[in-house]
This record gives sequence, structure tokens and C-alpha cells, in this order.
Amino acid sequence: TSSKEARNQKNPLFSVNYFDREIRKDMASHARETVQFPRNVCNAMLRMYLYMFDHNVRKPYRIKDLELRRLRHAQVAGADLGYLKSLVGGFFQRRMFQPSDLRLSESARMTLKREWKTPLKNKPEVLWKHLTA
Repeated sequence: TSSKEARNQKNPLFSVNYFDREIRKDMASHARETVQFPRNVCNAMLRMYLYMFDHNVRKPYRIKDLELRRLRHAQVAGADLGYLKSLVGGFFQRRMFQPSDLRLSESARMTLKREWKTPLKNKPEVLWKHLTA
């Protein structure tokens, strides 16, 4: 798809363009033409995963359309509503996982175990005790 095409809902890359716009709007270190940047790569990756969770699981799919407002982005993508409710309900109340039980992508595993390297930083990242259980 040409980058010169209109970035509207008819564009095949609409969902990617939309999410990119939301990240740039909501996360200062991802704004265009800025001198802001994350000082710690592990923390930046963790913030991105939390932002993706909030965007996909908690944020309404459409704000103005009352019918679509009841849906979440993950529901539109095909996730089960009961599963999403259980995720949100327990997110702030209980430990959601045992690290050894999870099947994670390489990027998620590196983020969870704080293995990303921050340039010019020589000290290893602090790994929280509950993640090594």
C-alpha cells in the first residue's frame, strides 16, 4: 500500500495507522520530531505492553457510536467477551501468571525478564523477585 494513499478506514493498513497515531498521541517518547526518548529500554517495552493491553482490552472500539461503544478492540478482533472480563477483573487484584507457565513471544519474554539492553548502560537490570519464582 502506498504511503501516499489516504489513511482512512478504506485503507488496508487502517488499523496499523490508527494504532500508530494513538501511540504517538498518548506516549511522549513516541511523538514525532522530538528530543524525548526513553532512558531505559526495559521500562519503555513494559509501558508499551501495558498500553497495548489497555488499548485492546479496556478502551471502547468507537467512542461516538453508542452501539459500537460497548465493544472493545479485542472483541472486534475475535476475542471472547468472558475471557476479556476475567482479564480486566483480576488484573489489579491477583497475580495473573506464573512466569514458568506462560507461552510468550521472544519479545514478551525479554520484556518480562528485563533482558533488553539499554545503550551506554553497564549495570544489569533489576529483576523483580516475584518474576524469578
